[in-house]
Amino acid sequence: MRNAARHAARSKPAATLAAASVAPSASLELRRVVAAPRDRVFDAWTDAALIPEWFKPGAVPLRSVELQLRAGGAWRMVMDGPGGRALTGGGVFLEVDRPRRIVYTWNWEPDVIGRETIVTVEFHERDGGTEIVLRHDGFPTPRPVPGHRAGWTACLDAMSILISRTEAST
Repeated sequence: MRNAARHAARSKPAATLAAASVAPSASLELRRVVAAPRDRVFDAWTDAALIPEWFKPGAVPLRSVELQLRAGGAWRMVMDGPGGRALTGGGVFLEVDRPRRIVYTWNWEPDVIGRETIVTVEFHERDGGTEIVLRHDGFPTPRPVPGHRAGWTACLDAMSILISRTEAST
């Protein structure tokens, strides 16, 4: 019995450590088909001059966009939040495979979620257009998912409008 108690005491920290390192996470996935070639959609997603025209989560305007579009490159966006408070998101590009896929980390400053998340955007050719598949992974709980889903949906809506407008003028 005494050996069992000593073993249990030694095992507990390891079990706690394992539980902490495999934290549960929540995610979201959105899909949207836009009537434009994949190269053009990829470029709209990654062009710092065009991002403010479509990245409008909840009609929140962007103050600035900076990005180094390469694996290991940094990105940062500053948005106008409620009451004029700046909301800053940033991270690092993990993968840039033009025109197929982009993967990047996302951090809020100050941290409002509790951990870094991962955004994966894929661009698939579909019947003369492009299907955008956006996946946002790593939320510590399901609580922030609905707000992020609404924000990304607004962004995809604005992206569709931007692409329609630019395709009509070409």
